[in-house]
Parts: sequence; C-alpha cells; structure tokens
Amino acid sequence: MNNLDQEILNYAISAFGFIAGFLIHTLWGAVKDLRKSHEVLVSEVNEVKVLVAGNYPTRTEFDAKITAFFAKMDILDTNITELHKRSNLCPLGKKGGCGNGRSSDG
Repeated sequence: MNNLDQEILNYAISAFGFIAGFLIHTLWGAVKDLRKSHEVLVSEVNEVKVLVAGNYPTRTEFDAKITAFFAKMDILDTNITELHKRSNLCPLGKKGGCGNGRSSDG
C-alpha cells in the first residue's frame, strides 16, 4: 500500500466518522427533546387527573344541592300552574279558561 492509498483510506475513515458522529449527535439531541416533552406531558396529565378526581362533591353536598334544585323546580311548577289558571290560555285547549281563572266567555 503506497502513500496515496493510505491517505485516501484515512480520508474515507474520517468522513465516515464525521457522518456517524453527526448522526449520533442529532439523535441524542432528539432523545433529550423527547424526554423533556415527555416530562411536561406527564406533569400535565397528573394535573388533569388531580383536577378531575379532586372536584367531585361529597354525598352530603350532592344531596343538599339536589334538594335545593328540586325545591326551586317545585316553585317554578307552582308559578306556571298559577299563571295558567289566571290566563285564558289552557294547555288542553279548553275554551272557558283552565278552571279557576277568568273565562273568555263573558
């Protein structure tokens, strides 16, 4: 092997080493970025899990809210019924009012 062949071999090995080093460096940077994004994603998922699991009402709080809700619904139902009784509008289409209110006949 003469000097020129040895020099070409050295250049080829150097070029191969440069390319391999560049690829390894690029892959290592991508792995570091993925690790960082994975840590951020895990922390966000944990926050969502705590947010969802931590905000459920207790049984007594739920019962109190439902009782208050149905009490308000009963008041609305009573008010609507009273409005129908006082008006000439009847849900069944009766012509004399709905019973206790004014009638449209006279």
